[in-house]
Amino acid sequence: MQWVADTPEERRIQRVREYLGLEGATVLQPAPFLDAINLSGRYFIGLGALDMRVEGHGHGVNFGNKAGARAESALPAVQGLLRKKASQADIAERYMRLTTPDMTAQNRGREFEKLWRDVLDSYGWKTKKFRIPGEENDFTAIYQGLHILGEVRWFDEPMNGAKMREFLAKLDPRPQTIGLFISYSGVDQGALSVVRRAVNSKTIVIFNKTDIDKVMNGSNPGSIFDEKLRDSYDYIFEPRARARYAELADHARHILGDGELDTPSPVTYRHPGAVIGGSHGSTSLEGCD
Repeated sequence: MQWVADTPEERRIQRVREYLGLEGATVLQPAPFLDAINLSGRYFIGLGALDMRVEGHGHGVNFGNKAGARAESALPAVQGLLRKKASQADIAERYMRLTTPDMTAQNRGREFEKLWRDVLDSYGWKTKKFRIPGEENDFTAIYQGLHILGEVRWFDEPMNGAKMREFLAKLDPRPQTIGLFISYSGVDQGALSVVRRAVNSKTIVIFNKTDIDKVMNGSNPGSIFDEKLRDSYDYIFEPRARARYAELADHARHILGDGELDTPSPVTYRHPGAVIGGSHGSTSLEGCD
């Protein structure tokens, strides 16, 4: 008993392992952060070798069964984590391959779009590839009940306002749909202005290269999407945005003459025979720069 009292626990465990011929790496912990079992009233070191083996075996089997049951219940989660890490590594590798100079622009664009659908699917976005005659759509997706229309572009130059207007035209006949525009080269100020002016009727979330790099290296695209979507809506109520809307309204008054002006929202108003900021048969404020 004196040896037990005077010898540190780590040293006692080491002595027992040496006696039993066990390597440290082969010993399964009986519980997290627990290397050995100390039972009050048991004086194993005072037993003979045979008794120590018998006692130790009995206790080892008991705690080994418990540890095995914990390992078995945790196995699905561990396997899922390993699959997720393998998937993230594959995504990062595919993304890096897109930067190789020997890939054609057409192949790069096609592979970039497919990569994004695979990434979003891995987070449960349920993407769907489809085509409408006369219209090129990369994919649709469902994210937290939101219907998403996505386009993926890899060009050398930032996307401009004309490209955003084309995308808005695709969104226009789709009710309750949010646009996700993913551009490796980003967008220029003109494109950003188009998107902000249209947010009252159609919303576009833009992923630039910084966002793309984050997602391809393991960040959740949903978290980035949520933050950018909130920023898009909050922009309406920023003082500079309201000032810009007032400026556009004044410009529209000049164009429309004495027509009736109704402003139920910052960027939507009506004039006989035209709906500005509306849908069918509409005239857009995008042209009033």
